[in-house]
Amino acid sequence: MTRLAKWADTLSLLFSAAVIGLAVLWTVRSGVFAVPLTDSPDLPAYLLRSSGMTAYGLMVASIVWGLLMSTRLINNWSPGVLSMTIHTSLSWFAIALSFLHALLLLNRYFDYQATTILIPLVGPQPLRMTLGISGLWLSVAVAVSFALRNRIGMRAWRWLHQASFLAYALVTVHVLLAGTDSGLSSFRLMLGLSVCAVVALLALRLSRKLVTLNNDAAATIEVNDELDETNDW
Repeated sequence: MTRLAKWADTLSLLFSAAVIGLAVLWTVRSGVFAVPLTDSPDLPAYLLRSSGMTAYGLMVASIVWGLLMSTRLINNWSPGVLSMTIHTSLSWFAIALSFLHALLLLNRYFDYQATTILIPLVGPQPLRMTLGISGLWLSVAVAVSFALRNRIGMRAWRWLHQASFLAYALVTVHVLLAGTDSGLSSFRLMLGLSVCAVVALLALRLSRKLVTLNNDAAATIEVNDELDETNDW
């Protein structure tokens, strides 16, 4: 790890700690804990909203971290094993909160059955819910595939792993259609920034892949030319 990478790592940790500390201080001083949460009749709605947004944030973090790994932008300060652990942990935390988000619909305020909220296209299911459920199960398939890489082979695993981008797209549309905050400018800004980050990193990854393929193709042509010249002699 280079000296610059160590300084960047330290500064990022200090910045994160400062942000978390300020957020905790503001939360405590705002009096949000003055009224017991259990006394609120809107508790199910609060939990549904917070679990959904947190799950989406973790999903975005997992995809962004995975793209940072594949583009090798974090290789200097994050070991491969640690990076993979963070990537998979973020994925599973997002999945766990997504299931909690779905199961919170099973209460007296919402008229849903378990099959309706867990299986796509079952029961009276609006499109926004179908998209969310489909994205969730795609995320589960991708997360499970980490443990099956040696059995299914790296090539098949890489292709299956691309489904994470489809899952992200489905869940993003679900959030836009079903989110209670989707009409807020701040919410749309946050969503837009996350989409821009994913698209930019994906474009960087594809561009580097194309450069590698072009270099390989050029090297192959050069080798063939040398072989042809040898044969001519």
